Amino acid sequence: MKLISEKLEVRGATLLASCLELENAVILIISEGRVRLGTTTIAIPESEWGVPYSSTILGERDSVASRMVAEHAAKKTGKIALASVHLKSVKVEDAAGPIMKLVEKVLSGGSRG
Repeated sequence: MKLISEKLEVRGATLLASCLELENAVILIISEGRVRLGTTTIAIPESEWGVPYSSTILGERDSVASRMVAEHAAKKTGKIALASVHLKSVKVEDAAGPIMKLVEKVLSGGSRG
């Protein structure tokens, strides 16, 4: 089991990302300001059409971002992915790029240096 955390500033707000890697799954929590549970999506690596399949299981406000994170993580890792996204003041349109940068960082093992 491995836990990696990163943060990034976006429009004056701090986005936090944590990734818990298990043998068969990854759990990602993306939140603004403090670590909070948000809209949660689960994804499996491939459906019968060769693309990840996901379902939002909690909330709806940040469902687009949550699905994007879960599906990307499932495809990249080949594992089940559970992703939670909680944004307060930053809009999804402004946060999508930075969120994916954070996801890439935590899935790749975090900052080096």
